[in-house]
Amino acid sequence: MTNLRQARRDDHWRITFKRNYPLILQDMEFTEGEVFGDTKLTLKPGMNAIVGKNGTGKSNFIRAIYNSLKSDSSNRQRFSKLLDKSKIKFNLIISGENFSLELSPFEKNEIEQDILCLLFDPCTLIPEIQTLFVQQENLNELLESFSPNLLSADELKLANFISNTEYSSIEVINIEDEFESFPMLPFFSVERGDVRYDSRDMGLGELSLLYYFWIVDYIGKSKSNSFLIIEEPESFLPPLIQNRLCDVLAMTLATKGIACLISTHSEHILRKIPRSHVHIMTRVLNEIKFFNAPSNMEQMEVLGLTAPKKGLLFYEDKAAFLFARSLIKASPLFVSDSFLYHCSGSEGDVLQDLKRFPVELVDFSFIAVFDGDCRGRMGEQLDDVENYIFLPSALSPEEHLISYLAERNIVDVASNIGKPVELINAAIEVAAGSDHHDYFVEIARVLSLSYEELFSKLCDLWVSDEDNNESVQAFIRQLETLAK
Repeated sequence: MTNLRQARRDDHWRITFKRNYPLILQDMEFTEGEVFGDTKLTLKPGMNAIVGKNGTGKSNFIRAIYNSLKSDSSNRQRFSKLLDKSKIKFNLIISGENFSLELSPFEKNEIEQDILCLLFDPCTLIPEIQTLFVQQENLNELLESFSPNLLSADELKLANFISNTEYSSIEVINIEDEFESFPMLPFFSVERGDVRYDSRDMGLGELSLLYYFWIVDYIGKSKSNSFLIIEEPESFLPPLIQNRLCDVLAMTLATKGIACLISTHSEHILRKIPRSHVHIMTRVLNEIKFFNAPSNMEQMEVLGLTAPKKGLLFYEDKAAFLFARSLIKASPLFVSDSFLYHCSGSEGDVLQDLKRFPVELVDFSFIAVFDGDCRGRMGEQLDDVENYIFLPSALSPEEHLISYLAERNIVDVASNIGKPVELINAAIEVAAGSDHHDYFVEIARVLSLSYEELFSKLCDLWVSDEDNNESVQAFIRQLETLAK
């Protein structure tokens, strides 16, 4: 039975970015082309999104991928016109085994691996198929040659959720091998109250959503390793429906384990996709490049796409803020800009500020971030609160990093900070004996760096150290639980 309750939808999103996938597209590298030659996109398992300005080449990039991986079971024929003559090398993992495929978007490729590639591009697809049905002179006679499928109660429930509509019935006829552009094409007849109509009479948004339901259902019934490409799913749709479309996509990925690549301009589509899974496509000196969104938030802001805020974090001072921010960057679900931050001033003020707010609002949480040295002395003060987290170790952030630096090879530290070893050594000697609050201020002064730049780099170094991975992951797991 399809479970569409909000709590279950949240579970699907969590599973989507944590589960093991039977099909993982690790990367795709274009070669030989004048436009996409030497362009490489490295993907995360599961769901990935591409963003970029109009005219960058996203549509042609996606269509070249679809053309290359298209099989007889795909939902539409390959595109005859593409911007470039590239070839594509795919590196992928299927059921734990590595494969490398070199394919051409302009040829029918013989792929030994069982891969079902589907493309949902409503902006071009939906007007085309509706025009096809409207202009088909013998449509009724054609439909009679295929068996209709009446959706079950469970299927109808899902279709109604996606479309935010109360259909009393939906009938689907899959037309096979009749249209040159579509090996299989669904025709919908629906009832709403006393009104019955079909694909020819629907608005483009309604037809788009029913086709989306059909393609999700098609994936669900397939036993192949599926790869779904979606181009601008927000076309024709208001924000509420965009959110529901994404919830159903998350359910499909979580339960069926498909790989998915989305191209979008919509913040509503990107709302629950971690920025680590978002790739910025841009043109640099007439070459197409991809940049990872967490490291290039400025470019996201240029596109008008900002990280959805998951909560407000209360912290004690600048060191706690910088340490927490470095830890958050290691999360697969969040980036540092996923949260708002408030400096309370002391551990007591952090707790007092926290108690002024509810534990959480819809998709937004209020969380106290205490220094590690608060673990043993907060005691009963935390008995009546739940939404708090401690930074790693049993020390303050500054004391913790001072101890860490004493154990770390100074050559590695110098390389991370970008300053000569001799200067780093001199700075540490100048700071020796200083109070821990002043220690990094002194080092930063000698190195001609700001305190924030220096401390951030050292926090990033600590977080990236494999010896600290267990502590980092423990912090991230707890934060993900609190920021639901």
